Amino acid sequence: MDKKIQKGKIQTIKKLSGIAAKNSANRTVSVIINYIRVHPIYKKRYIKSNKILAHTEEDIVKGQKVTITPTRPLSKKKAWKVIEVGK
Repeated sequence: MDKKIQKGKIQTIKKLSGIAAKNSANRTVSVIINYIRVHPIYKKRYIKSNKILAHTEEDIVKGQKVTITPTRPLSKKKAWKVIEVGK
């Protein structure tokens, strides 16, 4: 993780990686983030996913891997920004 120094404290910058699910809106892409969780009693692993709206200036095709980071709120549901686009 990248580190950022703010007022004498070192903070890590949060990054999430996911797959672009939809790019129908202007300068907005929907990103699906998958998490693997373990059930506390039965110890079975299962997948949970979140769909996050992120701001982008680039053309992103559905299925591309993207890395996003939090930013100030840009709209009611959009508070993430695309920082890196993979293949």
